[in-house]
Amino acid sequence: TDISVIDTGFTAGVANLSIEEYLADAEKYEGTLVKITGVTKTDSSNAWPSSGSDANLTLWRGVGAEVTARVDKDTDVDEGAEPTWPISFTGIATQFSFDTPADNGYQVTLVDYAGIEQDVAVAPLSNFNIVSPPDGLTFAISDTTQDYFFNWNAAQDLNGGKVVAYQLTIFPDFAFPAGDTTVVVKGADLLATMGGADTAVVKYTVFALDPEGVFTTPVASIDTFSLTLINKVPIVGVEDEIVPNRFFVEQNYPNPFNPTTKIKFGLPAQSVVDLRIYDILGREVRTLVNNKALKAGTYSYNFDASALASGTYIYRLTTENNVVSKKMLLLK
Repeated sequence: TDISVIDTGFTAGVANLSIEEYLADAEKYEGTLVKITGVTKTDSSNAWPSSGSDANLTLWRGVGAEVTARVDKDTDVDEGAEPTWPISFTGIATQFSFDTPADNGYQVTLVDYAGIEQDVAVAPLSNFNIVSPPDGLTFAISDTTQDYFFNWNAAQDLNGGKVVAYQLTIFPDFAFPAGDTTVVVKGADLLATMGGADTAVVKYTVFALDPEGVFTTPVASIDTFSLTLINKVPIVGVEDEIVPNRFFVEQNYPNPFNPTTKIKFGLPAQSVVDLRIYDILGREVRTLVNNKALKAGTYSYNFDASALASGTYIYRLTTENNVVSKKMLLLK
């Protein structure tokens, strides 16, 4: 028989697939090289074979679809020690079936031991869920210092021993301790998400974050919940409810003063306000408003300096978008 060489130097390509992608079109890939990434044995999988033995391993990503990885004793795979899970592996898409038509029994037969990448980094799994507050709950917030609890189940980490960090989507700037699945936020934090409205419906989910920074995209929990927030915080220190068209902080009056003076400011929208008094050396001497959520309006707070010595003092008002400092003079 004559044999003609039609091509040389050809290297077969490898299809990088998830388990779902492979099983969705297994006939297409049959007989080709495929790579399955970031998988581990299921609890019901057969054991890694001893040297000279075959085995069918059942692998998955900790949730969802499963694939059979065939270890054939005619390769060198069975001669190697059981790899450190999770792994990525390269093999030939094969099929073992007695059925007609043969539309099942799809598997991936490992080619060689060198084609196994061990202890690969895998992103936290997305099959964790929110526990509380339950979907559709209403929070009537009457105290900015009140504690509100958010809780969820831990995300599974196939790498084991790693501490997964989490983030609530409605508090993107909050850094929660890694591994914590319960966090406490204040009423003021919830009011800050309302954009100045008296009532707001917010949707939230939980992100699991890779602690080693290998995967930069957060993994969301399987559910998204809604939460109705109602602002029931009584207005304290309000001078009138006429909403100013701009933010302002007036010079205290009277100034100079002895021993009391009034500090007036206006908020065009709900804001978390902090108002403190400092001496000329920058030492804090009094807190008039301690990071409190205030509705839009005009406010006036009295400052009594009876216990302080004469001199120059500074009052500083801080909101999310503004910091204003002004001097005042106490003369006794």
